[in-house]
Amino acid sequence: MNENSFNLNDFQLLDKIGEGSYGKVYKIKDRTTKIIYAAKKSNKELDDSDEVSIDIYQEVSILSQLNHPSVLKFIGYSPINFKQKNKPVIITEYVKNGSLKDLLKEQSNPKSIVNWNGTLKLIMLYGIANAMAYLHQHKIIIQTSNKLKKKII
Repeated sequence: MNENSFNLNDFQLLDKIGEGSYGKVYKIKDRTTKIIYAAKKSNKELDDSDEVSIDIYQEVSILSQLNHPSVLKFIGYSPINFKQKNKPVIITEYVKNGSLKDLLKEQSNPKSIVNWNGTLKLIMLYGIANAMAYLHQHKIIIQTSNKLKKKII
């Protein structure tokens, strides 16, 4: 797998920003450019014969081909994590405001400083719809397990 393969020694591991069934997501900083990215670290080790490896390779292949303003930009991939274990890491751009889920949860809090007006909500909705249309045009579907898959026609 060569899709923008990275040496993680070029990055500084910062704060954990999320966790899911796939693994954990951390902020990382490029040691040279000082740019902050997100690193999705897998909980599972790669094994060329198992389904996890196939899923990871498919996800990296698909993500590396996407280019849309409402879809996180793929930066790179490492088959080895920060602890030199055979656990893959996918690097994407970092979005400082968190996920849409986090934003909606924060807005529902009565003490929240997040205050969306109708225009901001419409802009967000348009961005989501536009991104979904882009994925659909490229024959990519999103499964409930949050893995990107290319539809086979």
